[in-house]
Amino acid sequence: IADRILTRYFRADGRPEGRPYVPIRRLSLQPKAAALELSVASSFVEVWLAKEGHDGPVGINLLEKIQMATPAAVYGAMLADVDYVLMGAGIPIQVPRLLNQLAGHGVGSVNVHVDGASTDYTAELKPVELMGKALAPLRRPAFLAIVSAHFLAAYLARDDGTRPDGFVIEGPTAGGHNTPPRGRLVLDEDAQPVYGPRDHADLDK
Repeated sequence: IADRILTRYFRADGRPEGRPYVPIRRLSLQPKAAALELSVASSFVEVWLAKEGHDGPVGINLLEKIQMATPAAVYGAMLADVDYVLMGAGIPIQVPRLLNQLAGHGVGSVNVHVDGASTDYTAELKPVELMGKALAPLRRPAFLAIVSAHFLAAYLARDDGTRPDGFVIEGPTAGGHNTPPRGRLVLDEDAQPVYGPRDHADLDK
């Protein structure tokens, strides 16, 4: 896989002036093998490099909303022995099952939400088919769900199939993962929303 990627993309002398970068395929529900290889390899490389020179834990943070990329990104990270998978920006109920599937190199899949669709869509990765053989089982990383409300944590924890190994609790100051303030919208002098007590996670619950 690395040889194929280097042959296609690496230029020892750099990119000549006026010559565009070699394009990569967009995310798809039915990606070509080359696109899956690039996704798996890129995730592998990021984790591998992050783990160099120390023995501390390394995690990879993915967005629940970008579902088509998830199986390949998670598998590449697991090949590099990632310690944690973190996910927010949605309700990440599918990740525990996906980690279990990919740890044994089984077919890893997630349901893909398509607004207005009357049929179900799935993004999947077949590791044995992609790698050309069955590899030794991988260590399953811990899964941390990023949440900003206690009711979402309770919803995820209610079932063995969706329960994370832990949570990252975000407050309103964390930025983009949060919904707008609850109740009437109030803006400060910089036209930014003002969050109140109702917007903070109840840590006791």
